Amino acid sequence: MLAGLGLSSRLTAARDQVSCDLGSEAAILQIASGIYYGLNPVGACIWALLQQPRTVREIRDTLLTE
Repeated sequence: MLAGLGLSSRLTAARDQVSCDLGSEAAILQIASGIYYGLNPVGACIWALLQQPRTVREIRDTLLTE
């Protein structure tokens, strides 16, 4: 894990990015840099969860349940 990031850390998606759903995958555009990122199904699930503030524990538990 990243230094300072623990199970109780609360995360949310950056607001300077836009995304679109591509079936089970997703694409994200970082507006400032113009860089696109492609997410596989697991990454797309995490990205969807991050649209609302969530803890690392909540994200982990959701992924384990799925």
